[in-house]
Amino acid sequence: MSSITQTTIGKIPLPDNFTVGDGLNLAGYTFTPIENEKQYDATIKIDRAINAHNSASFRIAFGQQNTLCDTVNGGNPRFPGLPCPVNMYRKPLNWAADWRWSPTPLITNELVVGQNHFFFDFQIPSADASKPTFTGADITQPDEYEYGNKRTLDTVQIVDNFSILHGAHAFKAGVNIRLQSHTDTRGSMAGQNVSPLVDSNPSINTVDPVAFNLPSAINQTYDRPNLEESINFLLGRVGQISQGFVALGEEYAPGGTLYDINDRRLNYAQSDFDRTHHQFDLRSTPG
Repeated sequence: MSSITQTTIGKIPLPDNFTVGDGLNLAGYTFTPIENEKQYDATIKIDRAINAHNSASFRIAFGQQNTLCDTVNGGNPRFPGLPCPVNMYRKPLNWAADWRWSPTPLITNELVVGQNHFFFDFQIPSADASKPTFTGADITQPDEYEYGNKRTLDTVQIVDNFSILHGAHAFKAGVNIRLQSHTDTRGSMAGQNVSPLVDSNPSINTVDPVAFNLPSAINQTYDRPNLEESINFLLGRVGQISQGFVALGEEYAPGGTLYDINDRRLNYAQSDFDRTHHQFDLRSTPG
């Protein structure tokens, strides 16, 4: 038996559910996994009348929501006593500051500056590109070494509005600037993971029925494919290795290199006496 296979099998319990599987080579194990939610939210708001012509306010909302053993994203422990393979971390933040200036009852200028920030991380604690993750239908693998994905989204907005009343007329002008940033670190791209995935597919690495003395009376449709995959898995016979590589110009980065995206944009719009100009994108720099 392969030493890696022996270590893997040592981490899983004996089956207790024989209503699943094929009734010969495969059986199941049933238990109730637990998902934990840890969350808090806070909001702080301050309003201040500075004098008869100036007022200001500030508001901030922030929090954290962590999902340990994230069920939706396959984060349940594979078997009792094993760690969570996927934890989900979220950190939202939103703040805005406002300053209103009215030098006369007919003139008002309001400046608002704010930011919307959101971070979430599909974290696989055991991620390690130097170790392959075994896939296939032979057993539920207790270990995963693939990388998850994490993203950070930021929007900083600056808005200034000026208005003046003159008789029966109202004149308004303003500017709206948005600075947007999206950073994305991925452990997968184009359907592949940056860490290697290994299977024991007997269709690729075939099992000689004579060399392995397979019984001729075995069910050829269901039982034999499962038996052949078990033989390959127990002996460490590899069927296929798949891995994604990040392109760097005309070359590829070393295996296990995460896929980083950094996109920044500046959007600008202005209105002049109630006439709104078209909003346009000044710069986009994915990296």
